[in-house]
Amino acid sequence: MAVKVLYWLTYCKRALFAKELQHALGTRSGKSDLDRNLLPDIDIIDSVCAGLVVLDQNTGLIRLVHYTTKEYLLGHPALCNSEADIAQTSITYLSFASFSSGCSTSRIDYKRRQQLYPLHHYCAKYWAVHASAALGTSKELMTHIVTFLEKGSNLHAAGQVMLVRSVLGNGLDLAGDWLQFIPHPLTKVHIAASGGLTSIITEYIRRNEEVDIRDPDGRKPLAYAAKAGHLDITRVLLESKRVDPDSKDKDGRTPLLLAASGEYKEVVHVLIQYGACPNHKDRFGYNALGAAAASGDIETMRLLLDHGAQINQRYPYYHEYDGTPLMNAWRSGNTDAVIFLLERGADLDFHNGGGVTILSEVSRNNDEEVVKLLLEMGVQVDPKDHFGATPLAYAVEKGFLGITEKLIKAGADVNMQNHHGQSVLMVACESAESNEEIIHELLHHGANPNMQDSSLETPLSISTKHGSLGVVKLLFDKGADPNIRGKRGETALFGAAEEGHGDLINTLLHSKADPHICNEAFQTALFCAVRKGHVSVVNLLLDAGSDVHAQDIAGNTPLFYAASSGSEEVVRLLLEKGAQIDHRNALQETALFFAARYGRTAVANLLIEAGATPDPRNLIMESPLIYVAGCLLHIPSCPSKRTLDYSSVVTLLLETELIPILDTTQLSNQSHNLSRGRFYGLLQFIVFACHLVCRMPVARLRATYGSLVFRNMMMSKSLSFWSV
Repeated sequence: MAVKVLYWLTYCKRALFAKELQHALGTRSGKSDLDRNLLPDIDIIDSVCAGLVVLDQNTGLIRLVHYTTKEYLLGHPALCNSEADIAQTSITYLSFASFSSGCSTSRIDYKRRQQLYPLHHYCAKYWAVHASAALGTSKELMTHIVTFLEKGSNLHAAGQVMLVRSVLGNGLDLAGDWLQFIPHPLTKVHIAASGGLTSIITEYIRRNEEVDIRDPDGRKPLAYAAKAGHLDITRVLLESKRVDPDSKDKDGRTPLLLAASGEYKEVVHVLIQYGACPNHKDRFGYNALGAAAASGDIETMRLLLDHGAQINQRYPYYHEYDGTPLMNAWRSGNTDAVIFLLERGADLDFHNGGGVTILSEVSRNNDEEVVKLLLEMGVQVDPKDHFGATPLAYAVEKGFLGITEKLIKAGADVNMQNHHGQSVLMVACESAESNEEIIHELLHHGANPNMQDSSLETPLSISTKHGSLGVVKLLFDKGADPNIRGKRGETALFGAAEEGHGDLINTLLHSKADPHICNEAFQTALFCAVRKGHVSVVNLLLDAGSDVHAQDIAGNTPLFYAASSGSEEVVRLLLEKGAQIDHRNALQETALFFAARYGRTAVANLLIEAGATPDPRNLIMESPLIYVAGCLLHIPSCPSKRTLDYSSVVTLLLETELIPILDTTQLSNQSHNLSRGRFYGLLQFIVFACHLVCRMPVARLRATYGSLVFRNMMMSKSLSFWSV
């Protein structure tokens, strides 16, 4: 047993789990299934190996105690037949009757099979690798291989597992119905070609068997051999002249593309020798040169170019390898590969499907060495991609000062605009990764600080919104105009006020920003600051001359928006500066309406204490109390109102009791405005809401509204239920 343990752990092609090793040791040649009574205990394995193996309790992996142990055992005479023995055990395991039903038909079935037979995945994946290494040493093994390859169902089960990467039987799992994407069944020729079994393929050719057959994905044995880098099998198949060197699978991939993707240049060479076309593309537009460039394989690229590969090809914009061979070579990290393609005639200005050139690609990835190389070779410095972005725009967006300086020195246009009208300076002002050094560099080389984009934003308006004081000062030093209006008529001062940037407000005001400018709604920057509750900014603007009595398009003053925001400090400040507490807007509403509407109890109380009329009426004869009572009734059907403290506002307005809501005098004065039904409806509305929400007894309501009004209400049929 000790020798078996040692050769399995020495020659295995990946780390083994303890369960896998147990099954390997318990498998007996010639048996049709596993005898689980023969599975050795891990403690026994450890004891017979005298401390040469170690079990990782966290991962369940078992390995030799040190890499030097493996180095010593590799090639040791006592283990000379190890590859053949492992191959024999693997074939026996794959031939078990439990796998005679063929491929698993569901993910659950597959997982259960791997849990019961954890070694199945390893055997399916690597049996041919072990067999290939031992074929010249054992005739008996050759017989076992041929026999196994004729077991259709067992072979199909192994082929299915061979294509699955995760070892599900050891705790790993895959979500979804992924099994449908695994090609099945694979034929014996596919498996032999994939496993590198040259002598088997040679025998099939000698027996005139079909070797150019497709799997369900349309892939042929030649493609499997090329993908795995099996040079001998590739040559044997091509020499037979019974295979097509340019056969494509369902994705359009040829053996040449697969070999180039795997960096198997010898396989690429033999395929080209036998007539493979280097310019065939898969369904994504990808080809062998692009694959070789992506790996930075200069020798394979030279071979392909020498045999007619087109150096300037474009891959679709949505593809994983979006770009050109030149871009792929750069992405490989091999600058020599980039230089090689440039020397072979790659177009410096050739762009990918998104209009991006190699200069844009390297600029946004901060590769100064390649940028310098491209500029020295005369690359176009201002190419635009499909979004109108230039290499300079990419560099400043990412905050790459060195590349920015190189591009500007090479003549890049600092005032170039993208498809949204944004200049490079605007991109720099908006980017979180940009910095003052880059903006200074742009301004120093003539960037226009007053240019506007399609939304009429300027570098200054963008910077004020982001609170970039240093950038704002740089812009003013170069003549930025603080009073340029945006799309809604707003200036940079509006953005600073909205965000509460007091230091920027000071800078803008000292640079002659006009605080009296109004936007489309006739609102000044003061309105923005008030709405957001920025007390210090409100104070700055008022000190700079902003009109506390200014009215917007609806007749609202800053006090209205301060009341709605709930900021007591701002309300108090505006009142101290002389704001009219009972000013009426176009709907005849006062600031108290706004405080009530947004459930601002503290502000409503502040306004009343400061002398606000507690019972004003708007155009439709609503008072703040009537409005809020209605809101209370609609809270169940209006989620946005649930967070507002209407009940406290109602209680406050009722307890104020300075003016009855509707007394008999008001009844006679309003008889020409309100019908009897409308009048009683309002009374019903108020009483019901107050009773329901504030739990105010009917006796209190009688005292509040007057006996005459109450009797009139009780006479109404619609309110008869209150008499109970």
